[in-house]
Amino acid sequence: MEEETVSVPLLIFQSLSEVVSGISPLLVLALVISICILTRITTGITSRLSRTYPDGTISVRQVPYWLPYVGHAFSLGFRRRKLFENARKSTKEAVVSLNVRGKSHNAIFSPAIAAALLKQSSSLSTEPATDYILKNAFGAGRSVGTLNRSDFYGGSGPIQFLSKEPWLTDITSAIARQVQQAMPNLLSFSPSVVDQSTWERLSDVSISHENGEPICEVYLFALVRNFIGTISTTALMGSAFTEAFPYALNELWNFDGNFNAILSSIPRWIPFPGLVSSYSSRRRLLLAMKVFHDAFAATEIGVDPGFDWRDMDDVSEAVKARSRALIEAGCSAEAAASEHLAFFWAMNTITNTLVFWNLVHILSDEELHEKILEEIAPYSNAARPDWRESGFNIPEPPRLRLDANALVSSCPILKATYYESLRLYSLPLSYGQVTKDVSLAEPTVADSPSSTYKCEAGTYVAIPHFIHNMNTDSFHEPTKFDPQRFFPHDLEKDSDTPDNYESSENEKLISNDSISQKANDIWPSEASPVLGFSREFAEGQALVFTAAFLTMWNIQRASGRRWTVPRQKAGSAVCVPRNDVMVRMKLRV
Repeated sequence: MEEETVSVPLLIFQSLSEVVSGISPLLVLALVISICILTRITTGITSRLSRTYPDGTISVRQVPYWLPYVGHAFSLGFRRRKLFENARKSTKEAVVSLNVRGKSHNAIFSPAIAAALLKQSSSLSTEPATDYILKNAFGAGRSVGTLNRSDFYGGSGPIQFLSKEPWLTDITSAIARQVQQAMPNLLSFSPSVVDQSTWERLSDVSISHENGEPICEVYLFALVRNFIGTISTTALMGSAFTEAFPYALNELWNFDGNFNAILSSIPRWIPFPGLVSSYSSRRRLLLAMKVFHDAFAATEIGVDPGFDWRDMDDVSEAVKARSRALIEAGCSAEAAASEHLAFFWAMNTITNTLVFWNLVHILSDEELHEKILEEIAPYSNAARPDWRESGFNIPEPPRLRLDANALVSSCPILKATYYESLRLYSLPLSYGQVTKDVSLAEPTVADSPSSTYKCEAGTYVAIPHFIHNMNTDSFHEPTKFDPQRFFPHDLEKDSDTPDNYESSENEKLISNDSISQKANDIWPSEASPVLGFSREFAEGQALVFTAAFLTMWNIQRASGRRWTVPRQKAGSAVCVPRNDVMVRMKLRV
């Protein structure tokens, strides 16, 4: 008779099952709660302890937490704004330490310390954070070829085509030309979905009539981000891409809806709302980016990329430079797709949303609205040609004229509203790993002792710039929308009423260093280079779209409601409205 053999893993599983079956669920719950309470008490005690090193520097205080090993990981992933705000208020320190999955992450709240650290490129490496974001959020694999990320994301890399002249003017002017053509046709006033543009079909448009004039009711946030996304994507990635993947933006919004969960490495089998759908959207976007990259690579060597991709001449220099760098580095098409997706995500989730917030604040303030319309009138104007001049007895469509360079250089009030929206709603976060021990000294303030913190090599550093943006020490009444805070100090002293907008001199406002410095404090140029986000390009892009919307369209709240700013919630890179705003729109000319 043969002896039955039982595997060791099966024996272990059976033993564990017997042990667990005899344990009460209430006992397990009590044990978990006890561990959490004990962890909180222990970390609360250790957070008050500080170590002084021989050189006089002190260790960074750790913020208490409840879950062992996990620490602040969940809060950092889903409630980072609240996490940093509470850490700053509870510790009153310029630098604090967070525990994220057993690793130390130092959060810096002092703008002076943050600026000094960002300049020490030899002591801080952004590559670990870049690799983490690309791998977890954008599905990058390990095969990145010989790509030098420092050069690729540096100021002399492909980003220069969106941040330096003459390329910056070229791409901004290209977008302005497309806006001139598309903005008059933003709404087709057609009830047929077939006759509507892509951005209309994604924005729940309904048609009505008032005094014989057609009026559209539409969700403003959906319309703004889909219209801007379509125009910007076409200008940057070419018309072939938008024609081949007309609903790529819809997939992007679905992916971005659970961006923080995907970034936190939550697997798709976890019962998290909409997570499976978001992962599926990311997979389809990666496939689209791979097809785009393969087509561009084929075009570069003179091979026919296929009928849909034969015309790629209108791809922007920035995207061409990124693609060529990835090809030269030997990156696989899959690795390149992740890089392209990161860029596609950055250029469509930041500026689009900021323009929405900017429009809402301008439209809700009648005096500010009038001042901006008066300011931009010479550089953004709409008119309807006389049909009698054409010789046809049909009305001519309206025409829009934009001067992108003048909007950027000669419209200080418009620019100030954009900066204020950037301050209120952006969530910039710089991340890096300390490569060698570094001392972080607070600036000396009268009657206030300063501290010098020591960050050891191997620890991580997080700089939540949005905490500075909402700090009462940096901005008076930080929760209030006040564009005048970006005017030079000598003008602010006499600016008690909206009428003082007129007293400002354009050249003085634009050239004044205080405006640029405040903008750099809000979203430093060194923040999150992996995003491929150019603050200079985003500024011109936002001003052009904002001016075009205000010039061409009369926008009012639906059902005669008065304008109110919707409540916000933290998104991936900027705050988004909790609920969209239904508006009524009709042409102004």
